[in-house]
Amino acid sequence: MKSNVLFIASKQIQYVHYDESNLKLVVHYADGKQDAFSSISSSWFEQLMHSDNQYDDVMKLSEGLLNASLKKRHEHV
Repeated sequence: MKSNVLFIASKQIQYVHYDESNLKLVVHYADGKQDAFSSISSSWFEQLMHSDNQYDDVMKLSEGLLNASLKKRHEHV
């Protein structure tokens, strides 16, 4: 059960939290809102950690899941 926090160099996103045991990624925004994504592979999170543009990668993920109607908006997770 590994849990990871990755701080993103962005004014919009403070950090992302990845729970490897549940394959869940939670994006924590500067305004206090959160987006939770399930079924995120550990290999995707590993790629994110080494990405040159982490913000864009997180946005691509959220847009892709939104377009697939899999996105869930949470005020508190």
